[in-house]
Amino acid sequence: MIKKLLRLALFLGFSINAFAGDITVTSDISKDTTWTADNEYILNKVVYVTSGATLTIEPGTTIYGTRDTVNSTFGSLVITRGAKIIAAGTPAKPIVFTALEEREDPGSLSLTTSQKWGGLIILGKAVLNDAGNITLDPTNTTNPPEREIEGFPAGSSDYIKYGGIDDTDNSGVLRYVSIRYGGYEFAPDE
Repeated sequence: MIKKLLRLALFLGFSINAFAGDITVTSDISKDTTWTADNEYILNKVVYVTSGATLTIEPGTTIYGTRDTVNSTFGSLVITRGAKIIAAGTPAKPIVFTALEEREDPGSLSLTTSQKWGGLIILGKAVLNDAGNITLDPTNTTNPPEREIEGFPAGSSDYIKYGGIDDTDNSGVLRYVSIRYGGYEFAPDE
């Protein structure tokens, strides 16, 4: 049974660490996936939840992000347009996104600490508030008003685009979620 679970974890793009319950997410999420509270998830790089997939996170689950300034990698979770996150924590069992440093060196981070990992980014298809004088045409699916998230190479992927013409777009649920120590600075303003 354990061998089957390990093979399944590797097939789904997870690697199992030496610590029981740690799952390092190593690939994008392209099909419906559930993260359970009996595991802790580690993001060492940008992980995309891609269009059509839903990531469900159980109440009480902890997700850790990392940063590696030498290699310019940062753990982040990006919910792309057309994907969903269902993170419905409870008051007694919140879902926590935090820096791995909080677990490894408790007390080393203060309330004002930031930039310890990339963060949670949710990209939708709704009309942007800075769309300007663009005439919104629901039939204009080839050139809707959209932007790309900061810090990623321009034009590198459709995964980094947000905005559009669908104000009924639904990217999921965030309830009783704590996001701590994120906001990695990709590049300083020039």
